[in-house]
Amino acid sequence: IRKIGKTILVESLAQGPTFTFTAAGDYSSSSSSTTPVLAGINPINSGASFNLVLGDMSYANLIPETAWCDYVKSNVGATYPFELIPGNHEDDSPAGHFIDNFELCLPHRLTPITGRYSREYYFDYPEVSPIARFINISPGLTFPDEGTYLYVLGNARYNFVANAINAARASGIKWIVVSMHYNCITMGSKTCGMGEQLFNLLVEKKVDLILQGHDHNYQRSKQLAQSAGCTSIVKDSYNANCVADDGSDNLYTKGAGSVLAIVGTGGVGNYDLNPTDAEAGYFVTGYGVSTNKMTGFVKAVVTDTDMNVSFNRMYGPAFSDNFRIADSSTPSATPALPTSTPAVTTIIVPIPTGTDDAEENLTTGAVNLGSSDLELTMDAANQTIGMRFTGVTIPQGAAITNAYIEFIAKEQQPDVTDLTFYAQ
Repeated sequence: IRKIGKTILVESLAQGPTFTFTAAGDYSSSSSSTTPVLAGINPINSGASFNLVLGDMSYANLIPETAWCDYVKSNVGATYPFELIPGNHEDDSPAGHFIDNFELCLPHRLTPITGRYSREYYFDYPEVSPIARFINISPGLTFPDEGTYLYVLGNARYNFVANAINAARASGIKWIVVSMHYNCITMGSKTCGMGEQLFNLLVEKKVDLILQGHDHNYQRSKQLAQSAGCTSIVKDSYNANCVADDGSDNLYTKGAGSVLAIVGTGGVGNYDLNPTDAEAGYFVTGYGVSTNKMTGFVKAVVTDTDMNVSFNRMYGPAFSDNFRIADSSTPSATPALPTSTPAVTTIIVPIPTGTDDAEENLTTGAVNLGSSDLELTMDAANQTIGMRFTGVTIPQGAAITNAYIEFIAKEQQPDVTDLTFYAQ
């Protein structure tokens, strides 16, 4: 972005879509441990297009449900897509934290969905030329109007998931992410609440990423797959034949199996991890110490060829995790130079009116909309400068190859200047 006088210039080069999303479960409303997580999820800080809620929201610490929704919106933005699935604290109509009420104040704001929002649904992203399908389900949860959501071989809910995966693959959608609250395998304290048959369906179908909450800690698995020596993953045990990649180099090959991330770190206290647990062999890394809470969220940057996932700690002791799922069927390294140069579009957008730039006197609060220049940032008193560029029509999926601001000095002064820039 180049500012020439009062003009912005953007050069862009078309390429495949790229987007970012975040995810976490088990939030509560702690000012010390939940609020930093929400602040990190805020798209200004994360660059994400949406957040996936992995169940267990307010824990009735803020009631009614609208109070917690307002708390979330105050931290992430009033219209930011905060996509819901329930946890065991929201499913059975508890007073003050019922999923049907949460969905009214945190509605679906993304591309069209198939299914019932907040309980069992999927959507593709981005809307035009989607590269990922997000399947969000509620296995093991019991609702007052529908009973328990069971996903067993051949029943309607099991088939909903299987058909959603198959249809995505048939239509050429590259990535499949399945989210829910309950776990199956874990080296924490929880049991297989989602059901072994559903978990093995996801592994059999080799969905790329499985996201869960419920266990209040962070865990990342090895890449799991069925094989001649592993016809299914059995809870409370470990079978090395069910591991396609041990994840020790933090790099997985797309299509070789499924990676599970348990992200029950939205703000509540941690549950301890047990490295000697019968299922611990399925995991690469994790953090969970009940006496030393750590909270955070996962962030995934998705392209046509890669999914780069990081855990972002926002409160508590230092911890980090990063892994990548790479598609070896298409080049992910730097491509060879093309034989012809792709078309580059240069966009120059002037500030159309005087009201699109302003100087605000920090002493009096007076705002000047009619100045012929912009003093950065002293003009009789310290001031804040605002500039607004409208009508910047960059097509979705375009790559910005050159973006910068260039200021032209009106006059020369010897004073030392310290400037801070913010973009929104």
